[in-house]
Amino acid sequence: LADAEKLKASFEQTLNSERATRFSETASLTRMAEDLRLEVATLSSQNTDLTTNLNAAETSLKLIETKLKTEISNEKRVRFKETAALTRMIEALKAEGERKKRPIEVFLIKQLVRSDKKLNKYHRDRTAFFSDSSSLVARFYFRMRPGS
Repeated sequence: LADAEKLKASFEQTLNSERATRFSETASLTRMAEDLRLEVATLSSQNTDLTTNLNAAETSLKLIETKLKTEISNEKRVRFKETAALTRMIEALKAEGERKKRPIEVFLIKQLVRSDKKLNKYHRDRTAFFSDSSSLVARFYFRMRPGS
């Protein structure tokens, strides 16, 4: 009977030791789980904040992009208008220079040509005007005095 009591006491001691070990392990695992839950909550909150900041940045970027596209479009339109005005000024200067070189020719063209379209073509591009002319006299005259 004494051996049974010793054996029972030994088993109880082993059982209590196992319970204490299990309780310690459970407490440790519970603390780890709580720490992980807290870390997950913190990371989730940070993720939400970062997502909000990302959405705000994307919206801001889209607004800036739209504004820049509008500015570029306006700048292109202004440059086109400036280029067109400068081109007209250069063509007018060239035409004026051409008229001064050939006052008799200009006078005759004004007298003989009735179409404003053809007259404008003469002032714009003398070579094309004479080359495209259906008049043999006009083409012959241009061949005789092409650049004068």
